[in-house]
Amino acid sequence: MLGTMVATATAEADENGRDEVGHGRYVISEDGASVQATITMTVTNTDTRVTPDNPGGRWLVTTVKTNIPASAESVKATSSGAALTVSLADVTQKDPNIRVATITVPELKYGETGTIVLTYTVPGAPFRAKDYTRIGRGYAGIGLWIEGDPGKTTAEVVAPTSMQLITDDPGYTGVPDGDTTVWTSKNSPVANYWAYLVLRDPSVNDGRTVKVGKATIALEALPGDGEWLDSTERALTEGLPRLEKLMGVEWEGAEVTLFEDLSVYTFGGYTTLLDKRTAGVTEKESPHDVLRQATSAWLGEDRLKERWLHEGIAAFVAYRASDGVGATLVTPKPGSGKGSLPLGQWQWTPRADPTPEEDYAYPTSHGTMRLLLDGLDDEAVARVLSGAVRGESAYEEPGAADGVAITDQRRFLDLVEVRGGNAKAADAYVAQSVFDAEQAKALEPRAAARAAYVGIDEKDGAWLPPKALRAQMAGWEFAEAEKSLAGLGDLPESAGGLQSSAEKVGLKVPASVRAAYDGADGANPDAAVKTLGEAKDVLFDLTGAIRSAQRGDGPFVGIGRAVLGANQALDRSRSAFESGDLDQARRSLSAYQDKQRGAAGVGIAIVVGAAVLLLGAVAGVLIWRRRRSRPSAAQAPPSADRLLSADPWSGSANASRPPFAGPAQQSPPFRGPTQGGPPTQGPAVRPPGNPGGQGQPPPGPQFASPGSGGPPPRPNPAPPGGQPRPGGPAQPGRQPPPGPSGPPRS
Repeated sequence: MLGTMVATATAEADENGRDEVGHGRYVISEDGASVQATITMTVTNTDTRVTPDNPGGRWLVTTVKTNIPASAESVKATSSGAALTVSLADVTQKDPNIRVATITVPELKYGETGTIVLTYTVPGAPFRAKDYTRIGRGYAGIGLWIEGDPGKTTAEVVAPTSMQLITDDPGYTGVPDGDTTVWTSKNSPVANYWAYLVLRDPSVNDGRTVKVGKATIALEALPGDGEWLDSTERALTEGLPRLEKLMGVEWEGAEVTLFEDLSVYTFGGYTTLLDKRTAGVTEKESPHDVLRQATSAWLGEDRLKERWLHEGIAAFVAYRASDGVGATLVTPKPGSGKGSLPLGQWQWTPRADPTPEEDYAYPTSHGTMRLLLDGLDDEAVARVLSGAVRGESAYEEPGAADGVAITDQRRFLDLVEVRGGNAKAADAYVAQSVFDAEQAKALEPRAAARAAYVGIDEKDGAWLPPKALRAQMAGWEFAEAEKSLAGLGDLPESAGGLQSSAEKVGLKVPASVRAAYDGADGANPDAAVKTLGEAKDVLFDLTGAIRSAQRGDGPFVGIGRAVLGANQALDRSRSAFESGDLDQARRSLSAYQDKQRGAAGVGIAIVVGAAVLLLGAVAGVLIWRRRRSRPSAAQAPPSADRLLSADPWSGSANASRPPFAGPAQQSPPFRGPTQGGPPTQGPAVRPPGNPGGQGQPPPGPQFASPGSGGPPPRPNPAPPGGQPRPGGPAQPGRQPPPGPSGPPRS
């Protein structure tokens, strides 16, 4: 509400009938307890209007009205030292921040001048009160109202030197005066000066550091406002993780600062110091406000070129991350209306007070971003925005260093289409008047070049089209891009076929071959064509060898390959191909083929030789076993000890005793004892198994004579021919004949 000067009922006010000079001085106390205001108004009656009611054209001035802060106290007015009557009333617009002070003045006739001095004290209002005047230790937010004609007002603000002035009026200058600074603005071009000034001592605040993941946010509240610290920290802790996910980047590196901002009452918006990554948040902040301002500060001045991109992205991600808590959803509208302009022309300005352009561009930026990103899920939004904040080209792989530059509105459109998949992005640019008329002319050739580029990208497999072409597309150089597209010819199909063939046999195309394709120049692609052709030829032969090896070609070939080292030669060829040494790949492949041709013969020879060796070994074993099982030509005779220990009448002894070969010998008849002569010796008998017996009888058991305690003699019939049986019992009274080895045993 602008202050006015009115006349009495008998002489109505007319602004053209007065000359007004205004001077306001506002002194902020050092302890931050209050602001003392002194407003001096000098009024000269110049009204000469002639009306039927006043044909003389002379009007009187008897009252003066002006606005003052709603929280003002001790309101007084004087003129030439005499007190004047002051009445206070709320404004008709029900504005809680101001009241109207009506001052009754002595009559001023035509040509007369009067000086009125109005004083009051402003103690400030509590945090989040409807009255936005704030006074406290280290800060002040006050409204200034000074009556005066254009170019005839002066505003002075006296504050401690530690305080900094924040205002949308660039006309203020500061002059030190002892422990204070006098900030002065003169000769305002508008009548009845009004301003809301904020003064802050940046060293006086209630601070807190909030860490969320890798992000560090410094909070600076007005002294005593712990509620702001708590609610801001809560909004960051709950919303920042999702906001980072939406943007596809972590907030690491430079610290972001959020401070409790009173300048919303000055600018009608927030303070954002992009170069310092600092942003203000009002005392009545919502989660959406906190996240939007934090995003704006983090983006800074070096990531996005156009202002609408900055404001639109900050508003979009804050709204989605906070689920819209504390925000009004902006509905996209066509780019027209009061204050409308191509969004690309919306510039950063030192004054952010409401203007038709500001009122138009803020919501239109958010609405345009909604048209571009609303249809994408969080992952797709992250692909777009991470590329935007990193300055990546849509025609490069995410994270690539090639083509990095600050993101402007053209590169952003590419990101939305390529990484976001929004085929209607260009239509949104047209509908929202992002481009001016000249810029919009590029959309048609862009569409044709984009279609041709997509076709190339589909033909060349997993590779990106050549680098030169990508740079032309990113730079919107579509005439040059069309020449490159035509000059590539069949090269993209060759690249795609090479990748497909290599993949089928488990090979990787050499990096050097991919680099040759990447470096292909549409104006002269011969070098790339040659490199891909050579790789294709080697891959063709290598593929045949690999498939042959996989088939096996029978056991003889497999054995021969293993012995000759063919498989190792093939492995060397594969490794050389993948490393890009095509000459070595050929040599190793040739070695493999030589070994492969001889593998069958070597395998057969090895198998036949092994079979012969095996048969020889088996025959030797059979012969050896047969010889070992044949009986020996002579058997050793039984030992004398065995004969002496054997019992001739024992069944077991007789059972173990080998039979005599030939007929049994008959013992001679018993003739009784022989007196006085040597025992009769019988003929030598050769036992079985002693063919050469040499006349020696086999040893046999010795029998004791009668009465010696041995078994009684048994009859032993004489065999035919009257010869005794070898080893038979002795005759009574006779001794067995001595054997060939000595006398008989007793």
